[in-house]
Amino acid sequence: MFGSIASRVVTILVLACGPVLTSFAHEAKRGLLLRGIDVIKVDNADHFDYPKSVLIARKEGADVELLGKIIECDNVVEQLRDDTLEDATLILGSDYRKLNLGWRHE
Repeated sequence: MFGSIASRVVTILVLACGPVLTSFAHEAKRGLLLRGIDVIKVDNADHFDYPKSVLIARKEGADVELLGKIIECDNVVEQLRDDTLEDATLILGSDYRKLNLGWRHE
């Protein structure tokens, strides 16, 4: 199941809402890597008040809806851009613990 998503969503950028969530963003990276998704960067989001995590499609052909189902992110939007390397962006919001990414921290 995860092999098929890896062939459709190649790269992802993970953004944390503030320095406190940076360690969780690195855990999210680990969870995505285990699912065959290449995480090209972990960084801070443009602002720190995202109440819900959001998965953003950046390139045509990336099956971000399927990835959203796998990681249980129901907030999936399309904002296609030609000037980015990543196929998708995952912003960890206040509800990040609800995502199915194999969290180790409690």
